[in-house]
Amino acid sequence: MSDDVPADVRDVLRRVWESRRDNVLARVDVIDATIAAARVGALDDEQRAAGVREAHMLSGSAGTFGFGAATAMARELEHAFDVPGGPPSAALDHLGDVAGALRRELEGEPAGGAEGWG
Repeated sequence: MSDDVPADVRDVLRRVWESRRDNVLARVDVIDATIAAARVGALDDEQRAAGVREAHMLSGSAGTFGFGAATAMARELEHAFDVPGGPPSAALDHLGDVAGALRRELEGEPAGGAEGWG
């Protein structure tokens, strides 16, 4: 987290992140399930919409907590799912890689590492 963010704000963001971390990772679970359904040809509109929704939520919030790279990854996933019928099968391996990288990013420390929280 940037040094120009006041210490009290960093502390609040750290506490919010710690309380929301499991929920955030559950969003990645939904994305994984969406990709898995697409791989076996079972991606319905409801599951696809869930993948879009969760990726959208992550793209909008990850940067707030210091996960800038996660924002871009989540946005890529959101756009990939947000087409009728879902992403083409040729894209699924790549999307699986992106989802894996997204999870690793969010399981790590925010930008600046643990000391970035102040």
